[in-house]
Amino acid sequence: MNHTLLLCEELREELRFVPTIFEPLVGTYSEKLRGFLQDNGGAFKKTMQTSFQNRREEENNFGPWLANANHIHRLLKMEEEELVRHEENLQSCDKYEVECSEFLWNIALEFRQELHEAFTGFQGVLDCLPQAEHFTKAYEIQKRVGSERISLKRMLRNGPRGNFLPERIYPGIGTEIVEILKGWTSGQPEEELQDTPEVQSFRSDVHKQCAASKYAAYNFWLGELREVQQALRELLQGVRTEEDASHRNFLRVVSQLKMTD
Repeated sequence: MNHTLLLCEELREELRFVPTIFEPLVGTYSEKLRGFLQDNGGAFKKTMQTSFQNRREEENNFGPWLANANHIHRLLKMEEEELVRHEENLQSCDKYEVECSEFLWNIALEFRQELHEAFTGFQGVLDCLPQAEHFTKAYEIQKRVGSERISLKRMLRNGPRGNFLPERIYPGIGTEIVEILKGWTSGQPEEELQDTPEVQSFRSDVHKQCAASKYAAYNFWLGELREVQQALRELLQGVRTEEDASHRNFLRVVSQLKMTD
């Protein structure tokens, strides 16, 4: 194989990691998402289940004896405690919703910026490296001048990079997270979210592969974000539904006992 073409193949082999260059970043932020759902979500659910259990134990104390006028004070106390418990549970749900919203917005904006900076930096590194196209073009020069071997330094000197690789502007990262996190208001940016800045670089197979890897990483993580935020919504909705139903049932029994002669 011609020496120039051999160098070209070696370069392609050295850059074989490009398709997976953003996987560590995606993995880190996916773990943060999953960790919040598992740890914080689990702790919140456990706290609420403890409160529900306390209410069920209190319901076990219901009985005809509470309808007796001599025990009305006990019934009224149980009712008062239930009203306090219900209010505290609702506040806990509201507080956790704010916590979830702020976490989701913070991590989404952070990942988006980190991915943009990683892509910009890596494209800059690629801009400084000789690409396969350099060797291909240089090989054409080599054939024209009739030389069997030509140094890389001479290749680049005889043919500036700009003549080998056309410039290209790569679009920034979009604002898809706004739609995904619709309804989560706490932590949302006050100003309308814009695409990240465009990245001016060059067009080559490796540059394009890097851009494709960025989009693949971004879309995959958006799927993770969408799934986790939906799980948190369902958790909150489930807890609130159970709280409302349990609270109404408790007060219904209290009301029946009050009306019993």
